Amino acid sequence: MNLTMACRILAEKNMVVANSGNASLRYEDNMIISGTGVWFKDIVDGDFATVNIIDCSLNKNCIDMTPSKEVLVHSQIYQKRSDVNCIIHFQSPYATTLCALEDFRMVRLGNIPEMIYYIKKYAMSPYSEPGSAQLANDVSEAFAEDDTVSVVGIRSHGLFAVGPDIDSVVKKIFFFELDCQVSMQKYLIENGLDFSQR
Repeated sequence: MNLTMACRILAEKNMVVANSGNASLRYEDNMIISGTGVWFKDIVDGDFATVNIIDCSLNKNCIDMTPSKEVLVHSQIYQKRSDVNCIIHFQSPYATTLCALEDFRMVRLGNIPEMIYYIKKYAMSPYSEPGSAQLANDVSEAFAEDDTVSVVGIRSHGLFAVGPDIDSVVKKIFFFELDCQVSMQKYLIENGLDFSQR
């Protein structure tokens, strides 16, 4: 699976809405990252920019494509995690709901075995303005503190998933969303919500 296909699959399965997502792939000293404002459902191979990982300078051959406004987040994660070769920012319904809770710990995740096998650990980061240096620092530090963390949620924003390749990141996104759905429904049932009338 290439990055274009991965983005289209995520949009088709409602893991990303409109132009809310962004995705990148490490390539030597550069990263290939989706362009700003690009909708995953319509993305094509030409909708990516190539930028330097260290200074985010745009490759001279990509002058017609502006990289995603979250390019700093991707840059800092790649610099702090040498094991990461792919990063995807997503906003799936249940996982993003988890990020919006006052206390996300009220819903205990880890109710499917794939959380242990594929996700391993996740972390949460405070809200910062999208595209800001503060957001990039907070998210990248959450990944850097423990190299087994593969998903980081941002309060009232969305999530970033990382991995060694495209397929592994897409798999993590789907399984994290499933676990959030199962865990939230389990929490509601255990606290008296009757699903039989719905």
